[in-house]
Amino acid sequence: PATGFAIVNSALVAFGLWCRFVPVGKGWRAASAIAWSWAIIEAANGVAHIGLAIAAGGYFPGLATAPLLLVASAFLARSLVVADRTR
Repeated sequence: PATGFAIVNSALVAFGLWCRFVPVGKGWRAASAIAWSWAIIEAANGVAHIGLAIAAGGYFPGLATAPLLLVASAFLARSLVVADRTR
């Protein structure tokens, strides 16, 4: 399970970096939709880990980093709103 977790998380981080530097970095038309999707997925991941910890009645893997995901997704969403207003 630990190896699978590392592989999935590494692939997710690599995909996120690709999204940032290719579609967003090169100004693709779909860049905004991709970035919004990423913000929503990130927020859902953070909420899910907190919810799973509540359901488990204690610590659940990912609980410690869930607040970071929520903050990062809020920052990304705010940045996207500001960028949309300046267009």
